[in-house]
Amino acid sequence: MLGPCNARPALLLTLPLPQPSSLPPCPPSRQVRVVSMPCWELFEEQPQSYKDSVLLPEVKARVSVEAGSTYGWQKWVGDKGKSIGIDEFGASAPGPLLYEKYGITGERAGESG
Repeated sequence: MLGPCNARPALLLTLPLPQPSSLPPCPPSRQVRVVSMPCWELFEEQPQSYKDSVLLPEVKARVSVEAGSTYGWQKWVGDKGKSIGIDEFGASAPGPLLYEKYGITGERAGESG
């Protein structure tokens, strides 16, 4: 887990991009936990107690941020979660321009949770 916030109202799943350091700081009124999950398979192999300590089962406000397809994130964000990413083929431009165009930003992630 990354980030200084300890409370539980929102959960952010992120990686490979944007890096957690590019996300806005956690405002006092909105507690957010940032989780880096670069490999679903390794996470899946962990004991259930560990997975539950990272992806708190009681937290339903979950957002995944992926610089590529959102395919597969539904398993981790759940039925009430949202996934931000690019679900079409052929987009080409410098990364920051694509992130802005497709809403792969910390601001959008904060609004979605």
